[in-house]
Amino acid sequence: MKKIVLIALFLSGIAGFATRADAHTLSNSYLSVVVQGKEIEGQWDIAVRDLEYAIGIDANEDGTVTWGELKSQEEPIESMALSSIVLSFGDEVCALHVDRFLLDTHSDGAYVVLSFTAKAAGDVAKDAPLTARYNLLFDLDPQHRGLLNLRYRQETELAPSSGFGASNSLIKAMLAGEKASAIFSPDHREQTFSRELPGAWQQIKQFFHNGVGHIWSGYDHISFLLVLL
Repeated sequence: MKKIVLIALFLSGIAGFATRADAHTLSNSYLSVVVQGKEIEGQWDIAVRDLEYAIGIDANEDGTVTWGELKSQEEPIESMALSSIVLSFGDEVCALHVDRFLLDTHSDGAYVVLSFTAKAAGDVAKDAPLTARYNLLFDLDPQHRGLLNLRYRQETELAPSSGFGASNSLIKAMLAGEKASAIFSPDHREQTFSRELPGAWQQIKQFFHNGVGHIWSGYDHISFLLVLL
């Protein structure tokens, strides 16, 4: 019993230190993009705490952001988000349109979910790469990171399987470069993805490089690599 009490006191001391040191929560947004031809479907999860910090949502300043307060700021939130990202195929910039404004919960808190579609107005070559330029929150928080998951959808796809076969197919797809993950930071705001996406080992190198840099910027960032993995 004595050991349990000591452990509890130790853990409470750690929690108190984190509060006193004002350790900040990692600021990440999660962007999922599927490309087919010149059309794009996407979902963007942005932390409510980051939106409150950027534009102020807690109208009554009671320390809690409600769904009503979020909905009242739906237009400014969408405007800020859409002005912070540009998707293009070569010189053809895609016009983004938010279809749904939702709310979801991640392990680190509440997130606004923007479901969007985009399409290039002109003709796009079949092998045209996608260029993404990301600028969300960098001016306010240089430690912010945008985590992208990208997939090119072929005109004809195999029917999804299940069980071990599905997991095996996913691993093969990643190694073959059919899916890609990327990290946006102040030093890597723009990235281009060819239709032949990089294989898993290249992606792991990028994640490791960005993760180590993020860790060295603060003692509380050790979890960043775990988040990426």
